[in-house]
Amino acid sequence: STKDTNPENNCISVQDLIELFGGESQAKEIMGFVDLDGDGRISFEEFRNAIQESMVMDDHDMTTTATNTKNDVTPPTSNHHG
Repeated sequence: STKDTNPENNCISVQDLIELFGGESQAKEIMGFVDLDGDGRISFEEFRNAIQESMVMDDHDMTTTATNTKNDVTPPTSNHHG
């Protein structure tokens, strides 16, 4: 197969995120964080930046993440109610 050179087709759209995460609100939230130029698409560069930032944040936030999960009142969703 030939590589697609159209930059739009090499970007992640809100629709792609909805399909990945199953919800429009999550998709729009992620798009808001990652879509730096505000064009409604996540380019490879934006994606790479977001991954690098999240890795840096994970390194710094390990202790706060651990304490925050203890205070989380929301129970994990379970599919065993059927």
